[in-house]
Amino acid sequence: MKKLIYTLFTIILFISCGGGGNGGGTEPTPEPDPAPGSISLNSPSQNEVCVGNGTGSVITQNIRWSSAQFATSYNLSIFGSDGTTHVQGSPFTITGTSKSVNLEAGKAYSYKVTAINAQGSSNSATWPFTTKGVATVNSVPQATTTIDIENDRFTISFSDNDGDAMTYDVYISSDAIFDANEIVSTNVSVTHGETKNIENIGLTDESLWFKVVTTDEYNNSSVSFDAYIWTN
Repeated sequence: MKKLIYTLFTIILFISCGGGGNGGGTEPTPEPDPAPGSISLNSPSQNEVCVGNGTGSVITQNIRWSSAQFATSYNLSIFGSDGTTHVQGSPFTITGTSKSVNLEAGKAYSYKVTAINAQGSSNSATWPFTTKGVATVNSVPQATTTIDIENDRFTISFSDNDGDAMTYDVYISSDAIFDANEIVSTNVSVTHGETKNIENIGLTDESLWFKVVTTDEYNNSSVSFDAYIWTN
């Protein structure tokens, strides 16, 4: 009886200490992801003139690119007109595929995106673009006219809120049609705040009409009218 118990105990111990099955094995180490795949730019397109959002000398432009396989982050580099100098804050580190940036209006830029992970990086192409300039608003010149009946004089006072240089033409007509041969002064230079007189205009018992065309150095122009109408 004792021999049988010893034999059974030995068999159980052997089985419990055996190396059979998969329980005692080691899982294989997974291979790391490769370096990021290729990346392409979306917006702005190459050589695009960007309007962006905002007013004044700064616009906000949204820059977008495609995702790269295995990338964990991206570096967005924006360069000035020389193609090497980074704008303020560049390169930007982003986990997504877009970034809104503030840029000067009326300037040339270029940009590229680098996809990054622990194994390496990949670069997009570099695309140039420009931002649209700020529109210049220029005031229209004005001419104020008066007729001095007592002194037979036509007086013109000129103004331009921008202080631009101006020229003017004066027509005097008997029928308010103002034919080309009725011009009495042409392409006369004048400045803001200046007054010009046309003397001895010949006021009689006939009606006369006057037209003044004022043009500034940016080719903005205005037309002023006056009239001397004889009444009995």
